Amino acid sequence: MSNLTDTYIHPEVRAFVAMLCEGFNIPSSETKVMAFADKLQNPHIPALKGTYNIFTDGRASTKKMPTIAEVMEVYKSEVKRMTLHSEQKLINDYPKEINYNKSKEMFHKLVEAIKNGTRPIKNIISRESTGWQDGFKFTITRDDSGRDSVYYHDHPNNVE
Repeated sequence: MSNLTDTYIHPEVRAFVAMLCEGFNIPSSETKVMAFADKLQNPHIPALKGTYNIFTDGRASTKKMPTIAEVMEVYKSEVKRMTLHSEQKLINDYPKEINYNKSKEMFHKLVEAIKNGTRPIKNIISRESTGWQDGFKFTITRDDSGRDSVYYHDHPNNVE
């Protein structure tokens, strides 16, 4: 075990241990916090919260205050589960195949636009748009130079 007096204690680890001790009605001590901090170091915060929920909901293998080994086992499985979930979401959100013909076509269009000196369209607002933000009505317009401007109707800063 490393020198526990030199261990950096992540604030979430400190809160995790305090909440875990409170949940199992065990007094918290700085030694417990430092021991958990030595193992967790810079934790995956959502996995740490998931680990806490597993132990306090009674879904873990113990009904008493878990040991560091028990916490680490559940914590590592939570990290793995969350990592796999986020990776799977990325895989599902993006197309599995690249349309090379479409990519070549778009690349050639961009090259031709650069060679001809044509400016690509950067703004998406082609006409006046009106909406609401924070209770204020606004209008977005584009001038002849292609610059967009936003005007807030009945805003306190608009002194007319």
